[in-house]
Amino acid sequence: MPASKNKSALHKKDLPVLITVDVCDGAFDPGDRKARFKHVMGALPQIRDVLNEVINAGRGGLLPVTWFVRSDGQVAEHTGDAAGLVRGWSDFWEEVRDVGGEIGWHPHLYKRDDQGWKPIREPKRLAAEAERIWHEITTGGWRPTSSRIGESVGSNELMVFLDSVGIKCDSTALPGRVRDDGTRWFDWQRTPQMPYHPAKADYRRPSETLGPLEKVEGEEPLTILEIPFTTATIRAPYDPRDPSTRPARRYVDLSYDPEHLRRGLGRQFSTSSYLTLVIHPLQAIGRDIPSGGLVIGGLDVLRANLRAIMESIEQTDRQPLLLTMSAFRSVWLGDAFKGIGQDDPLPSKEQKATKKPHTRKTGGSKMISVEGKKAMRSRPASKKTAKEGTRSRKAGPRKRPV
Repeated sequence: MPASKNKSALHKKDLPVLITVDVCDGAFDPGDRKARFKHVMGALPQIRDVLNEVINAGRGGLLPVTWFVRSDGQVAEHTGDAAGLVRGWSDFWEEVRDVGGEIGWHPHLYKRDDQGWKPIREPKRLAAEAERIWHEITTGGWRPTSSRIGESVGSNELMVFLDSVGIKCDSTALPGRVRDDGTRWFDWQRTPQMPYHPAKADYRRPSETLGPLEKVEGEEPLTILEIPFTTATIRAPYDPRDPSTRPARRYVDLSYDPEHLRRGLGRQFSTSSYLTLVIHPLQAIGRDIPSGGLVIGGLDVLRANLRAIMESIEQTDRQPLLLTMSAFRSVWLGDAFKGIGQDDPLPSKEQKATKKPHTRKTGGSKMISVEGKKAMRSRPASKKTAKEGTRSRKAGPRKRPV
């Protein structure tokens, strides 16, 4: 079944690399969540520094990373605001925006009862909870255009809602994975490892290719572009050792043991249309490491994995092209690129009544937001485009991961 793709603006040797950070504590209901959120936010500058170092963005370049920030009922319970991790650390997020980063929405859709928090399983209720959170965060001035739903849950109603409020791209799908263990549940078995416009009646796949006179109810494609996780058969130490049994497909987490990650990715550097990489802050700094040996964590592991991936891409005679989710959507669909990062400004701790044109300085050039362009049409545009993106450059001596 074909995935959706228009005329792409990508060069044939370009391999888009979408580095994403799930700004989340990764635990379901750990008790003292307020402290955990503080640890998560405290880890972000360290992660940013490593990313700067490896892709050389700290030398006058950009850092086109998508940061999916946890914003939901649990955040509201502990910060007083569903978008508390955005507004409470507004200075950091302005710095992220200044170097071309994107701030996306990362809700965990839970319900609370006398026993604590529980995951929502009803399709319509998932959409209703997302709508409730969306109203709260947008009323406060933040209107993200990309999303990743916590724990990869989904439903037709939820995807239709995301599309209806102007979310341009979502990155929730885990192609080839099915899970239902009472805590987490999802079914992405039929999902392709390619971006696609979901069918209205089945969010897990693109709409069927229909003739000009054919109309099938439910096969209408949504406008939102689903950009699935890159998944690979990465074998964990605890997986069955039977060679006839293939390990589960897993997303590419930069806290995995480098040797396991290298073996699992294999040929994907030469065959993939894009790579989505994920970072979980606490694991990236070596906290809360799960048992089993696949995730070993630590900033040295993050650094080693990212360098190894960039080197492996170059060894296949391809060029790593670093893009945010929204920038990737633009080049994938061949749309006109409208700026670096998000179209909408971030809210400050106290939302201001008037907004001035926002400009971003990166090195010697000035990156102007869409809002700024409207008010400053006489100013020269940036030389950076989505097609160019930020290409990986070698940053000092590189060592193979051990």
